[in-house]
Amino acid sequence: MSANQMKLGRCLLRHGNLNIVSLIFGTRRTILADARKSVMLGVRLAEFRADLSMNSTQGDFSKIVGTLKELRKECPSLALIGTIRQFVQYGSYRGTEADRLDAFEKMIPFLDAIDIELVADQIQKRVIGLAREQGKTVIVSHHAIFDMPSTKQLGRWAAAAGKLEPDLVKLSLKGRTTQDLERLLAFTRQFVSERPTPALVTLLVGEPKLALASRIACPLAGSALTYGVPRQSFLSRTLGIPNIKELLSAKELRHEFSRAMAIA
Repeated sequence: MSANQMKLGRCLLRHGNLNIVSLIFGTRRTILADARKSVMLGVRLAEFRADLSMNSTQGDFSKIVGTLKELRKECPSLALIGTIRQFVQYGSYRGTEADRLDAFEKMIPFLDAIDIELVADQIQKRVIGLAREQGKTVIVSHHAIFDMPSTKQLGRWAAAAGKLEPDLVKLSLKGRTTQDLERLLAFTRQFVSERPTPALVTLLVGEPKLALASRIACPLAGSALTYGVPRQSFLSRTLGIPNIKELLSAKELRHEFSRAMAIA
């Protein structure tokens, strides 16, 4: 496999493509409905947010595995990324790290990849080890959604995550201006050109138009994944996460970014 592509589950991720990940969470019924809708839209990847699903905020994961089994059965073509986002990383999980590790251990057999935070010092190496033992893809992520960090800080986070030897490093950041997006695109392009591995995922949250632009433009700069939602919710509106249909219909915007970046 070339340096410009990698596999996540059954999905081949090619450099420069719009590899859309559908964010799914909520009740059992909502999760299954959103997964089916994602497949109907042609999406091949989904991130299962366990921290936003079925009473798991405080560590009750008793229903999660059963739902994952159903999800696998109903949507076998969908490659699944699983995460249990910490509250301090702008997720909803407030339970203990011991409970979170136990939940990851139970979920991993039904996933194609896991996403674990860079700051999860107590459990990250164990979660990564469990994923590696079962042949799963590893994503190490960092979420900074208050202010856009400096380019040097982006580099420090990416380097620290890289030391954990993941397949992908994900940086989710708060953008306020077009200059923030331009800086993120320059960082993404430079990082990807200098380091074939790990793959990099970059995106902005916050202002909806800027968040949408980042999810179109960052893949052109080398970001391996981009994220959308099959339906709008309080979370997606708060963070400016675009609807998958918006991403799929933004061909003209993608063409404009592609042309502008080629000129730059």
